[in-house]
Amino acid sequence: MRPLVESPVILDTPEVPSDAQSGPVVEPTLSALPPWADAAEFCAAEIETPPEIVKGVLHKGCKLVVGGSSKSRKSWLLLDLALAVSTGANWLNFPTTKARVLFVNLELPAFSIQHRLQSIAKARGIEIEPGMLTLWNLRGHAASYEILLPMIIAQAKAHGFGLVILDPSYKLLGDADENSASDIARLLNALERLAVDTGAALAFSAHFAKGNASQKEAMDRISGSGVFARDPDAILVFTALQTADAYAVESILRTLPPQPPFAIRWEYPAFQVAEDMDPGDLKQPKRGNIKAVPTADQMIGLFKTNPEKPRTVLLSAVQLRVLFDARGWDRTATPALRDELVADGKLAMYHGPHNSKLTGLPEMVEAYTKQQSERDTILEQAALAAPQKRKCRR
Repeated sequence: MRPLVESPVILDTPEVPSDAQSGPVVEPTLSALPPWADAAEFCAAEIETPPEIVKGVLHKGCKLVVGGSSKSRKSWLLLDLALAVSTGANWLNFPTTKARVLFVNLELPAFSIQHRLQSIAKARGIEIEPGMLTLWNLRGHAASYEILLPMIIAQAKAHGFGLVILDPSYKLLGDADENSASDIARLLNALERLAVDTGAALAFSAHFAKGNASQKEAMDRISGSGVFARDPDAILVFTALQTADAYAVESILRTLPPQPPFAIRWEYPAFQVAEDMDPGDLKQPKRGNIKAVPTADQMIGLFKTNPEKPRTVLLSAVQLRVLFDARGWDRTATPALRDELVADGKLAMYHGPHNSKLTGLPEMVEAYTKQQSERDTILEQAALAAPQKRKCRR
């Protein structure tokens, strides 16, 4: 049997003569991609399954997103995860595989993260082992992912980390827009490169959109572009229960069988699994405040066509909220529904200056984009006014 892994295919770009005076300039590039594989040989080959850093949830080399509302103690939860994996202890009753951990702290001051680690370790009855948990405290030094992730990859390769935790992930965005599918796709591709290049599992947090999350499907509760909920290999969603400081934990897993939902309760300084609580008892909005969420077709019906004046049929976020209010729809559902339709290609978004965004039907956004690109050409410039004759004074 031939080996499954073959030499990568290298595609060479033809050289462009240095004295070429016309035609497009082609930059030389190299593309190293895995070869095509025969399915019969592929399925007959022995492919080693990486260890599960968190048993039943996360393989080494895969990505985990922890989603929850603002101030729901996601950082405490991730620090608890770091301590559990670095010592081989359980995390939320999930067994872990002991491995070295890198925790990249982008938000907490040094004294705060020290206090939290000491408190969790004491409550769990575990000892922080030398060489097993590495911290990189970057409060006040945060930068975009284009700068930080290559640095992390370069340093992490030599340390053999089994898990890398980035907290909080929004600090990596830089100038990127969390509501832009393309911006978030680039961020997540960079995070995937970190996992592939280091071989470590990757965990980071994402926050919920505003409003009551119980009315949405678990994977739709995360704020910003829908790409957040489609890219990771594992998602753990923490949604508030009717009881204060208690949450339902739901899992969305790509490489492992689904886990049944369960409840947890905050008992300083860590969460404890609450077997006596019902994970289906989600916190509900107050009576009288429940508003309908439009269907995809109802949302698309808000957008019109005008090929001659496409700008008149593109809607800003404020205009969308006004239309939602006029129909009695839940305005807090606007960003998530818009992003889902953009990701599916049923709507499109125009990104203008100063982070302005306009949404419309794809053909109208394309027409407006074309108009904007041609606006400053000679053909589009207004004709110069004819010079006026000056009157001579007598």
